[in-house]
Amino acid sequence: VEQAHSLGLAVHPWTFRREPEFVGPAFAGDAMRELTHYLCRNDGLGVDAAFVEQPDDARRVLMACGQAKE
Repeated sequence: VEQAHSLGLAVHPWTFRREPEFVGPAFAGDAMRELTHYLCRNDGLGVDAAFVEQPDDARRVLMACGQAKE
């Protein structure tokens, strides 16, 4: 992400889902942990946007990171 940003590129990964079989192996089936890793600027990679199957999960993560308002 840092390298892409240094080249002026935006990073938009897809598609995040909450079912354990779709969560990356590094996150042991924990979809919220995966979203936090990718979405939070202060605790994770801080991608620019993401495609998600459950936008309410992404909103909860962004609110917890202080990147969204009620």
